Amino acid sequence: MGVRTLSSCLRKKGFDTVIVIMANLESAYKDFNWNELFDLCKESSLIGISFMTHAVKKAIDIKNRLSAVTSVPIVAGGIHATLDPDSLLKNFNYVCHGEGEDLIAEMAEKLETGKSIIDIPGLWLKQKETVIKNRAIPLSMDIGSYPFPDYEMNHQYVLDGSSLAPIQPIPMHMSIEDFVILGSRGCPHHCTYCSNMKIKSDFPWRKKVFNYSVDYLIDNMKEVKLLFPSVKSFWIEDDTFFIKDLSEIKYFAGRYKEEISLPFKILISPWTYCKEKLDPLINAGMDKLIMGIQSGCERVNKNIYARNISNNRLLQITAELHTYHKLLKCYDFIGMNPFETAEDLIETVRFILRIPVPFFIFSNNLAFYPGTELSNKAICSGIETSRRVKHSESNIGYGIILHEKLDHKIFHLILLLMSGKATQSRFGAVPRFILSDAALKLYENLNRKYPRLWNGIAISVAFACNNLNWRKFVKMTFSPATISSVRHFLAKIKR
Repeated sequence: MGVRTLSSCLRKKGFDTVIVIMANLESAYKDFNWNELFDLCKESSLIGISFMTHAVKKAIDIKNRLSAVTSVPIVAGGIHATLDPDSLLKNFNYVCHGEGEDLIAEMAEKLETGKSIIDIPGLWLKQKETVIKNRAIPLSMDIGSYPFPDYEMNHQYVLDGSSLAPIQPIPMHMSIEDFVILGSRGCPHHCTYCSNMKIKSDFPWRKKVFNYSVDYLIDNMKEVKLLFPSVKSFWIEDDTFFIKDLSEIKYFAGRYKEEISLPFKILISPWTYCKEKLDPLINAGMDKLIMGIQSGCERVNKNIYARNISNNRLLQITAELHTYHKLLKCYDFIGMNPFETAEDLIETVRFILRIPVPFFIFSNNLAFYPGTELSNKAICSGIETSRRVKHSESNIGYGIILHEKLDHKIFHLILLLMSGKATQSRFGAVPRFILSDAALKLYENLNRKYPRLWNGIAISVAFACNNLNWRKFVKMTFSPATISSVRHFLAKIKR
């Protein structure tokens, strides 16, 4: 989204652009033919590399290889450049600190006319031994005055295997389901793990959530439908869509139903939840809703994540959502938190068991991003933060269980395996009876008496799940004969 918006800003100013999407889950670009990238960049007068925290090493690799064949300015951008620009100046001569729409256009115009770029707001640059840190300023226009993201495919390329290929429209390189659209920028909350707190601190004007107008949002979706008729649904990826007031939501719902008429999903927070906002959106086609709960332990939510909300209120919301039977409910939880005790983790398991089924559990590994309050706390506690970001890249916690120093791994593993669909009989891969009070008390006692043994069991299961088809592994583990034996054992313990 960000790169395509910057491309649109440059093209509006009359510049030609090429977009190269090089996302991959590997630690490096193995077997990649770098000449393909060099050919795409050889006529460029400005190159930008946008990346998130987990991709810093790959971004530096790309920059170093490009610097070997071209002398044009290469500017680092994206969320990591905004969070931690100082660290990037070790490898980049130019860093975009803050939003880039105005910066990239001004930089291109000055390079074209031979003017100095030394004083562009938000641009940090290194000239020999001198470092210049230009203060960022707010965007010059309302966010709805900037053009839509660049959806034209004739100048966009994507990493396909080990080669770059022209991006093919849906469904080759783009998703038919859940085409991502943004309806706002920013978040009203103050969670300790989130980069929004650092952004609000460094850019005071970002304390406000900036909403795109309903007209802009609907027109953006209409353009997507025109260019990609195969799109089946939209994902409005605001941090919390319910920050919009009721009248705005009703206006959006009416226009969406009439002019877009496709299923869509949104993200909300429990603080902005409002039952009156559900009905018009469901009537307009909303079929999925994602809400962040993060922990079922009030102590963790309040004292570690700065999410001061009671479990009773959370359960009240889930109960109301449960009455909308055609709405798919998804709840986000944060796993692999080294600050949680065994009691905290068990409390979260018990909380999940109280949510009315069916629903989906999304487990997101806790990552420590630069400058966040929780990241600073982890550093003070001697926790390795950079490797944690790497393991959190793909939302699979087995790497953390296998390699990180983490207490009570058995309970972290249980919560990880609970990810997925929750029904009357199971939560993700875990049968409900495995989570009975008797079973949880047994695990807690054994974990207290034999912590190394239980950590070893967790590591062994994580290794098997990480290296085998985990569904097959769980199916073998919880075969009918095994389930019968465990049920008999637990019943005996209970008696």
